[in-house]
Amino acid sequence: MDIGCAFVALSPNTRCQQFSAGESPHASMQRQKVLNSNKNKQRYLAWISQTIRRSQRSYIVEPQNYASRRTSNAVLFMLSSPSPPSPSSQSPSSPSSSSESTGEKALQRPNLSKYKSQRSLFSASKQDVTAKEINELLVRAGERPRDIEKWKKAIEHTFCLVSARLISGGKLIGIARATSDEALNATIWDLIVDPALPDPTGMKRNIVSYLLKELKYTVPQCSVTLMSREIDISMYESLDFVVDPDGIKGMAYIIDENTQLFL
Repeated sequence: MDIGCAFVALSPNTRCQQFSAGESPHASMQRQKVLNSNKNKQRYLAWISQTIRRSQRSYIVEPQNYASRRTSNAVLFMLSSPSPPSPSSQSPSSPSSSSESTGEKALQRPNLSKYKSQRSLFSASKQDVTAKEINELLVRAGERPRDIEKWKKAIEHTFCLVSARLISGGKLIGIARATSDEALNATIWDLIVDPALPDPTGMKRNIVSYLLKELKYTVPQCSVTLMSREIDISMYESLDFVVDPDGIKGMAYIIDENTQLFL
């Protein structure tokens, strides 16, 4: 009578292998090799996928759905403090205050004039953007283009540059860059977004979130500073930036009347 049994054999590398009842040791060892091979193959594919993500660091980002991992010590400097609101504007019964709040809500509505979607591919590679494309983006944003050669030099010496392109068509619709001493401090510059997007403020937030994630990955625990236009202050505050911390004010040195301040 054939009686099935189960036993454990020690392989040379001291790993235990379980033999099923009624199965020969040779067949069981072959089955275990196949299982181990499949596991190793899955681990290898996962490692390759993780390596590619870390090297390219390019992701498809949905509007306002980007979960940011924020850096510590984020600081926002203003060139001038905003003027306090007048008592009349704070009165809830004032008709002017209601009209102003209505106007603010109208300004916050998404702009659907040009692009149907702003689903974008984000990249942290400086090679993925050209000086000419940035100048074209500046013009669309209502800013004055800058010298191409200076842009090339600025990109070369930038520590981290994040760009966003539409998935449909690959058009550049936003950038931001950061300079850093690669140890203690980093500063964010040139946040530029196409204003014709359905939600340009959401795109700015996604780009800055992505840039903060890159800084946290490459320069852990560094302080991050920037100077902002007043229209972007609430967006930066939503990312945990602090306006004028401890009374510190941002300042700019104007060499002559032709000096341009780029934020």
